[in-house]
Amino acid sequence: MNNPNYYGFLTPVSLGVSRVNGEDFNVQISHVLTEDESGVFETTGIFNLYLDTFGLDKDDFEDLIEGDFELVELPDDQNPNYLGRILFDTEGHWIYDGELLTIAEQEQIGEFILYYEEGETD
Repeated sequence: MNNPNYYGFLTPVSLGVSRVNGEDFNVQISHVLTEDESGVFETTGIFNLYLDTFGLDKDDFEDLIEGDFELVELPDDQNPNYLGRILFDTEGHWIYDGELLTIAEQEQIGEFILYYEEGETD
């Protein structure tokens, strides 16, 4: 597959993922981008995955996070919600780099990213 859809994946997206036992959980998928000298963002094909504890309705909390406070970001290796990452090549092949997701969960996330259409929710 040439030119997979993930090239337009610029903002984090939350995805509902089903476990084999029927339980669901939400994963935040965040594309790692690079910025060139002119300020244009470009794809890396790397997507960081986090357990999304706010779920699909996290926009409802925007008023709570606006204000004067210092935002502290944890490195992934210290973040308890970090699930690993998925890396894509230019042909659309991917590999999961992590230990917490089952193959079925990885496939749900990989296919979502590969066929992502802006505005799509699950």
